Amino acid sequence: MGFCMMPSMAAALARVPPQYTSRASSITNSLQRVSSSIGIAILVTILMAQVGTAAKQTSCQPSQPVLIAASSVLHHPVGAEQLCAQLQHATSGTSLQGGPAAAPKPSGNVLYDDFVHGYVGNVLSTSFDRTFAFIAIITIVGVIPALFLRRPERSLRRSAVAA
Repeated sequence: MGFCMMPSMAAALARVPPQYTSRASSITNSLQRVSSSIGIAILVTILMAQVGTAAKQTSCQPSQPVLIAASSVLHHPVGAEQLCAQLQHATSGTSLQGGPAAAPKPSGNVLYDDFVHGYVGNVLSTSFDRTFAFIAIITIVGVIPALFLRRPERSLRRSAVAA
């Protein structure tokens, strides 16, 4: 974003007549703040959508000792499919600030807790990786036009420096 925003804002302000520079600066500053807020909201929405998708796609293969530990924690026999379905459902509602919203709280059973923690970690890691890839693509798309920005004419630069 820094590679794109600074050249475009500098090019925009270089084209403004000196008497309107203060107005143009405040307008571009406001525009930058509003657009960054909208961009953050969009990225958080994309991230949360990726959490739900990654929860369904992350491999969940509990071993027999993990299933035994889960059965003792949940107080009823649990199969691999049932445990994985429960984890997928719980992780789909993950809150980034508070961790898993509906995921089981630490139970004291190290084997079960480690499996749940590893699964949730894989889901969040995959979600952030996908969101980062999206941001990288958007950044590359934004850098390309920034490379073709024209420099202001010398007469405009001299008048801006004199003011």
